Amino acid sequence: YGYPDSTLFNKELADHYRVDDLNVINNGKVIRGEVEYAKPAGEDERWGCTDKFPVYDEKGNTIGLVGLSSDFTSQHKALEQNQNLRQHGDIINNLPIGCGISHYENGIFYVDYVNDGVLLIPFVSPELINASHGLHFFDIVCEEDRQAITAECERMKTIPDGTGNVDFRIYSRDGELHWVNMKLRRAYKKDAIQYYY
Repeated sequence: YGYPDSTLFNKELADHYRVDDLNVINNGKVIRGEVEYAKPAGEDERWGCTDKFPVYDEKGNTIGLVGLSSDFTSQHKALEQNQNLRQHGDIINNLPIGCGISHYENGIFYVDYVNDGVLLIPFVSPELINASHGLHFFDIVCEEDRQAITAECERMKTIPDGTGNVDFRIYSRDGELHWVNMKLRRAYKKDAIQYYY
């Protein structure tokens, strides 16, 4: 013995669940792993993962149904958050300007990520981007300009807003030197390392 859906859920949800139940009973439809919105009266929003299947007597007549629903709220929220992160990543990757994430540690400037907008810079190639990640960033920076980046990173540690601006030259795929202006701003801190975008 149980409660009818109408005592637990609003009319719209109760009617939806009733249609599903009748479809299982009258048509033998099996529902497996259906993620459904569920907001019990007086409770917070919830999501359930539901299985429903018909129950038959010894003659094969449908005599009822079994419905199982488990709380899927935390998984649903994680899936939504993952989707949001993917959308933010797509937005960042499709910006018409170059941007990235970098950090400065032990006197070395690391490039952790750059978006596709960097490829819109005429002298930048995918090979150049790949060469600039991690420890190899200074390999593409003109040797005389590496100290300017280091000095700006050290200066940014001492200012409240953590913003910086540095001009330097990089070698392009054709071996030519090109001027770059890089603006930096504090993004986040992880494991005591400050990251910039």
